[in-house]
Amino acid sequence: MSALDRNKRWNPGGGHQLELIEATSVTGYSRPTRSAVPTFTLLDGRSFSSIYCTPGTLEYSLEHTETDNGDLYTIEIRGFHPGDDAAREEALSSFLGGKRLMARFTDYAGQSRLAGTPVEYLSLTHKFGTGADVPDSRGYNFSLKGTLTLPPAYE
Repeated sequence: MSALDRNKRWNPGGGHQLELIEATSVTGYSRPTRSAVPTFTLLDGRSFSSIYCTPGTLEYSLEHTETDNGDLYTIEIRGFHPGDDAAREEALSSFLGGKRLMARFTDYAGQSRLAGTPVEYLSLTHKFGTGADVPDSRGYNFSLKGTLTLPPAYE
């Protein structure tokens, strides 16, 4: 068993950047070991889409459970995207409808994790709201969730 020593680096919380891509846009996905960085290619014309989140709202959680069939990793990424117009609604809705998604989450320490694979993916839900008063936030609360058999890969 290895020791878990004190982390002597800057260790901020919170998310800095979120990027999404449809899992069907990824080909040639390979992750030979649990600790390996995956290699993959994207179909021509496809790229990750960045989702701006209000600072202080983007968060990442990962829960590990052991089952009779092996380890499971339940991931949830939540955030708030401000604003209200037809283009924002259309862009967020393009990720709905049972779309299989992969997410690249980068935290404030610069650490990136790639969550999901072409086979084990995340799904997006979102809810628009204005709040009840002028100082409230107006925009979209969203959540990406999925269950994986390996933890998200560090990149």
